[in-house]
Amino acid sequence: YNNIGLTLGCLGRYKEARKKLEKALQMESKFLSENHPKVATLCSNMGWTLRGLGSHKEAEKMFKKALEIKKPFFDENHPEMATAYH
Repeated sequence: YNNIGLTLGCLGRYKEARKKLEKALQMESKFLSENHPKVATLCSNMGWTLRGLGSHKEAEKMFKKALEIKKPFFDENHPEMATAYH
C-alpha cells in the first residue's frame, strides 16, 4: 500500500494516496512497534501527502513524528536523518 500511495501522490491524487498510506500504517502497526524505522518512513510519506492536500499542520505533525522515531536508531549525520530534516 505504501508504494501505491506514493505513486498516487506523484500523480497528484492525494486523497487516494492518503487512504493507501493509512492502510499501510494500519498494517505495519500490526507487525511492528509504533517506533520502528519503517513506521517513520510511512509517517514521512503521509506528511508529503498531507502537504499535497494542503493540510500543513497535519503534515508537520507527521514529519515531526517520523523524525522522533528515527532519532534513537540513526546518528544525526546518517542519511536517514538528512531526509527526516529535509
